[in-house]
Amino acid sequence: MSNQEWDALAAQWDSMDVGDPAILQQRLHRHTRRTRLGLIGELGSLVVALAFIGLAWTDDPGMRPWLLVAAVLLVVCQALYLLLRRRYRLFGSPDSGLVGLIDAELGRARFILASHWAGVPIALAIVAFAWVLIPDIHLEKLQGGLIVSAVLYLPYLAVRTWQMLRRIRSLRRERAELLR
Repeated sequence: MSNQEWDALAAQWDSMDVGDPAILQQRLHRHTRRTRLGLIGELGSLVVALAFIGLAWTDDPGMRPWLLVAAVLLVVCQALYLLLRRRYRLFGSPDSGLVGLIDAELGRARFILASHWAGVPIALAIVAFAWVLIPDIHLEKLQGGLIVSAVLYLPYLAVRTWQMLRRIRSLRRERAELLR
């Protein structure tokens, strides 16, 4: 290569907006930490829920059919979330470079949307099983719990969906600017 070609290549490299390596490293670390904490939180919640089911199992034998179905549903739901994590490539490190990191962040945002919206049909399935399996004396508690859960979850779902859609649009713009 001649000096002119090297100069042209250097100019092209300097004109690329690749970002500060320290900031990119922080962003990668934050992405990895959030992904791991989310997985640890999911698995920890599963263990705690199964522990509560185990305690209730010994406390109220009349609730055992419901508790068994609840335990199976919890494990199936966690398997679904692990499949969603795999689908959105949340295991392992993102590809090298800023575009790979942005793609990983897009996958994480899409996973958050998918997992939050998957919670709605899962909750409906749990309610259907509960209605059939829980004795009549406990149905008032179930109805009260459903109302409180819906009042809290639906606004949260709306706000979180709005946040993630904004994040996805922002990441897509950032990715498009890099690929220009």
